[in-house]
Amino acid sequence: MKTKVMYFLVRVAIISLIIICNSGCSPEDDLLSFTRTDFTGTQLRIDGYYYYEYTIDNEIHWEVYFLYRNGIIFRAYSYKKSDLLKMEEQFKTAEFNAQIKEHKNYWGLYITNNNIIQFELWYPANQDGSWPAAIKTGEIINDTTFHISSGMRSNGTEKGVFDETYHFKRFSPKPDSTNNFVK
Repeated sequence: MKTKVMYFLVRVAIISLIIICNSGCSPEDDLLSFTRTDFTGTQLRIDGYYYYEYTIDNEIHWEVYFLYRNGIIFRAYSYKKSDLLKMEEQFKTAEFNAQIKEHKNYWGLYITNNNIIQFELWYPANQDGSWPAAIKTGEIINDTTFHISSGMRSNGTEKGVFDETYHFKRFSPKPDSTNNFVK
């Protein structure tokens, strides 16, 4: 009898803790500070994607970003260059498009001002489960190349220096920019 009472009390305590945390202890995601603005310029091509090439363990990887006319940016993440053709085929599928709409860390906004590009995205969740947002800033070299040189959290903290040169690759059809996080 004593064991049943203890078991019941432990269950009540756990359920109470879950309810309390779900109602008031949940972490806050960073808000994007940019306002979605249509890209009407010609500084960058948007009929494909941009990639930054780097090496991990003697293997070339590409970080891939799609820019859209509606000011949305989609980060397709990093791929081994040897796997990129498979990934390009996946980018075209309905399953891929459905899956990416549900994940916040793929999406963000970008803006250009003359020869400056900035993009703001959510990055993988912190240990507390919140999604930090960060802004990267760089210079547009020409319509197929830009160089990211700095970044910071959207709240102004955690500033960093970068040396990432992105190159354009024509690609069609691009994944749909419709998502559940940036409207």
